[in-house]
Amino acid sequence: MRDQRAGTATFIPLNSINVPPLNDRFRNYTRGSRLAFDIIECDKKFESVIQYACANSLVCDNVNIAKDICYTKNEEVKAVTLDGTVIHKSGLITGGHNNNNKQRPRWQERDIDGLLRSRDKLLAELNQLNKRKRMGSAEQSAKSGCASLETQLNVLREEITTLERKLQDVRGELRYVEEQISNADAPYSQAKEKSNHLSVSIEQTKALVAQVEDEIFHSFCQQVGISNIREYEKLRFGLPEEVLERRAQFAAQRSRLETQLVFEKEQLTELSQRLTILETKYNEDNQMITQLQNNANELTERLKVAKEDMASLNAELYEHTLLEDEKQQVIQDLRRQLETKGRDVESYLKEMLKFETEIEKVHAERVSIFRKCKLEDIDLPMARGALDDVIMDESTIMGSNTSQTQDNSNSMDLDDPSQASIMSTDWMVEVDYSSLGEELRSDNDIERENTFKDNIKQLGEKIEQMAPNLKAIDRLEGVEQRLKEIEEAFDTARKAAKRAKEEFNNVKQKRFKRFYDAYSHISERIDEIYKDLTKNNNFPTGGTAYLSLEDSDEPYLDGIRYHAMPPMKRFRDMDQLSGGEKSIAALALLFAIHSFKPSPFFVLDEVDAALDNTNVIKIASYIREHANDSFQFIVISLKNTLYEKAESLVGIYRDQGINSSKTLSLKLDNYPEN
Repeated sequence: MRDQRAGTATFIPLNSINVPPLNDRFRNYTRGSRLAFDIIECDKKFESVIQYACANSLVCDNVNIAKDICYTKNEEVKAVTLDGTVIHKSGLITGGHNNNNKQRPRWQERDIDGLLRSRDKLLAELNQLNKRKRMGSAEQSAKSGCASLETQLNVLREEITTLERKLQDVRGELRYVEEQISNADAPYSQAKEKSNHLSVSIEQTKALVAQVEDEIFHSFCQQVGISNIREYEKLRFGLPEEVLERRAQFAAQRSRLETQLVFEKEQLTELSQRLTILETKYNEDNQMITQLQNNANELTERLKVAKEDMASLNAELYEHTLLEDEKQQVIQDLRRQLETKGRDVESYLKEMLKFETEIEKVHAERVSIFRKCKLEDIDLPMARGALDDVIMDESTIMGSNTSQTQDNSNSMDLDDPSQASIMSTDWMVEVDYSSLGEELRSDNDIERENTFKDNIKQLGEKIEQMAPNLKAIDRLEGVEQRLKEIEEAFDTARKAAKRAKEEFNNVKQKRFKRFYDAYSHISERIDEIYKDLTKNNNFPTGGTAYLSLEDSDEPYLDGIRYHAMPPMKRFRDMDQLSGGEKSIAALALLFAIHSFKPSPFFVLDEVDAALDNTNVIKIASYIREHANDSFQFIVISLKNTLYEKAESLVGIYRDQGINSSKTLSLKLDNYPEN
C-alpha cells in the first residue's frame, strides 16, 4: 500500500483481537438511543470485529438525545445521530449537515457592544440575586442530591428490568436444554433395547445352528474323534467368508453404537453441568434482584428523607428571606440618613470654602497695598518688618518653577500677586495701627472707608501734578525689556511646538496608512484562504475567518482579534478550538500576511503535527496550487500524505562509515501522482 500510494488502513486480526466488554446498562439507557452493536447485522464470525470497532457507542435518533446523554448526564460514550452528527468522548462535535449554507453576516461592533452591555447588566442583576438569596446554594445542593438519587433509582430499575429479561432468557434456554435431554433419552433407550434384542436373537440363532450341526455330523465327529463339526471346520477349512463378513459388520455396528453411546453420555454430562451452571446463575440473579430491590427501597427511603429535609430547608429559607428583607429595609433607612448627613457636610464645606476665598481676597488686597506703598515710597508705621521685606519678584518664591510661570507672564500686574507671595508678605510685615484712635480702629463703617479712599485719590492727583515719579521710567524700561524677552521666547517655543506637532501628525498619518493598508488586504484575503483550506464535499463553502480591531482610531496601539469558525461549528473563542483547527487558522493567517508582502520562500517545520489525513491533504493541495518560481515552499514533515505531493524530496541520514550526516534527494516530477 505504501509503494502504490493507496493510503492508510487498519488491519484487525480475528484470532488475537482483544474485544472490550459491552455495558448492558446502555442497552435500554434512554428512549431514542441504542447500542450500535445491537442494530448492526453481520455474520456471526465477524461479531467480535464489530464489537471491537463499536464498543459502547450509542446510536441516537436526534442531536438533542445525544447531547442529553453526553453533556447533561455526563456519560463518557461516543454518540452518533441519524443525520451523521458525532459527539466524541472528549465532547467534540463533528459531522452532521446544515441546510443553511449561506454566509452569515459578521458581527458589527455596535452589536457586540450592545451584547457586552447586556451581559454586564445581567451579571449585576445576578450578583444582586445572589446577595438576596444566600441559601440558594443549599437548596441547589439538595435539589441536585434528589436528582442524583432519582437518576440512581431509574438506573436500578432499568437494571432490574434487564436482569428480568436475562432471567427469562435463561429460563427459556433451560427449557430448551431439558427438551434436548428428553429428546435424546428416547433414541438412546430405543437403540439400547434394539441392541439387546439383536444380541439375544444372535445367540439363539447360533445355538440352533450348533444343535442342528451336531445332529447332522454326530456320526462323522465320532469317527474323526472331535467333539463337534465346528472344530473340524476350524482345523480344516477355517471360518467361512460370509461369517467373517457378518462378524465384521456386526463389530462395526457395535463399535458405532458404542461410540454413539459414549457421545450421548458426554452430551448428557455436558447438559447436566450446563443445567447446574444455569441453576447457579439463576439463583445468583435472584439474589441480585433481591439485593437491588432492597437498594431501591433504601434509595426510596433516602429520597423521602431528602424531600423532608428540602421542605424544612425551604421553610428555613423563607424565614431567612423575611429576616433579610427586614435587614435590607434597615440598611436602606441608614443609607438615606447617611446621604442626608453627607449633603449637610457638603453645604458646610462649600460655606467654609467661601470664607477661605474671602480671606485670601483680603490678604491679596493687603499685599497689593504694601507693594503699591513700596513703589510710591509711602512710609507706613510698622509693628514688625519694613516695606523692603515686601516681595516684588515672584521668582524668589517659585524657584525652579520659573520656566512654567514664563508662559503666563503676559499677566504681570502687581495688583495680582501669587498665593506664595501673599503668605510670605503676611509673615514678614505687620502694620502698626496704634497711632490711630480707638474709634477709627473699631469703626468699620463703609462711608468712612469711602471718605478715606476719596481723600487718598485727591491727594494722589495733587502729588502727580506737583512732581513726576522719576523711578517709574527706569522700572518701566526694565519691565518692557523683560516682556520683550519673554515674548520672543514664547514665539520660539510656540513655533517649535507647532513644527513638532506637524511632524508628529505626518508620522501618525503614514503609520496609520501603512497599518490600514496591510490590515485591509489581510482582512479581505484571510476569509478566502480559510475557506479554501476548510471546504469539503459536505460543506463546499468552507469555514469563516475574519479580523477585528480593538481600537479603530489608533489600531496600532491596541490588539487585533482573530476569529475562525470551522465548517458546521458554532462561534467560539480561538482558545477553545482543537489543535488541528488552530493549525489551520494559523496557516490561513500566515498565507494572508504573505499575500500582502510576498517573500521568496516559506519554511514550514512540521505544521501538520496536529492535523488528520484529510486536512493534511488539503494543506498539501493548497501549497502545490500556489507554489511557483517566485514563491517556493520548504516543508519539514513526517507524513507521507504531505511530502508525496512535493516536487522533490531531501532526506538526511547518518553515514556510519564516516560518522557524519549526508543528504539524499529525489525528484518526483518524473513519477505520476496516482
